[in-house]
Amino acid sequence: AISLDGIDCIVHLSSIANDPCGDLDPKLTWEVSALATMQLADKAKRKGVKRFIYASSGSVYGVKDEPQVTEDLELKRQLFADMEKIARPDCALTSNSSSFPISEIGKGLKTQGRMMGLHFFMPAHLIPLVEVVRSVHTDVKLAEAVGAVMASLGKRPVQVKKDVIGFLGNRIQGALMREALWLIEQGVASPEDIDATVRLSFGFRYAAAGPIVQKEHSGWDTTCAVAKIIYPDLSNADGPPPILQKNVDQGRIGFKTKKGFFD
Repeated sequence: AISLDGIDCIVHLSSIANDPCGDLDPKLTWEVSALATMQLADKAKRKGVKRFIYASSGSVYGVKDEPQVTEDLELKRQLFADMEKIARPDCALTSNSSSFPISEIGKGLKTQGRMMGLHFFMPAHLIPLVEVVRSVHTDVKLAEAVGAVMASLGKRPVQVKKDVIGFLGNRIQGALMREALWLIEQGVASPEDIDATVRLSFGFRYAAAGPIVQKEHSGWDTTCAVAKIIYPDLSNADGPPPILQKNVDQGRIGFKTKKGFFD
């Protein structure tokens, strides 16, 4: 995490405790995941950053034993209200939130033009893509500058030009997950075969070519014809499907409880 002109910066994971800025003149203040922090801290040091601060104490905000600020809107608002006070006016304030609109997180800030999303994908030290998310208030040039910083650190930034819920990756994943869960619930296929279908068919190609490039090859006329047949039959559920809600209610939430779709 480093500004283009080599000024020190703060990576802020949780809270601002005991004025972590010290005597620094921060250029960028980021709220990012712990794994991203490790990667970016290493690269920042190699690029000449004098000090790299990691603020992790969450007691100020009532968060205990958590490595980062959770998806709690009021908690995030309080955090950024405090960050706004210690950061220089031209310093970009960014959140790694995966769901809340950036405009909602930045609501109430006096300088909303510098508030934006910087959404990493887990594991952030391995996955190169990061979403730079703008609200209607975000300074476009500042968002592009943050993207340039990410590129200089070996990341692949994408500019999300509208503040839509879920940004790009989570919206696309959400559409796939809704259909996958519907297919399981309807008894069309097992969870194992759903995973195999994604991994070993179209998912296998995605590392080389995204969905748009793939259809450029196969032809949009075919895609349009297929859409007329398939789209009307796809799930259009507007909430968690019963099979998912049942698992959650029963504590079958995955590795954390050692129970889920796979026991």
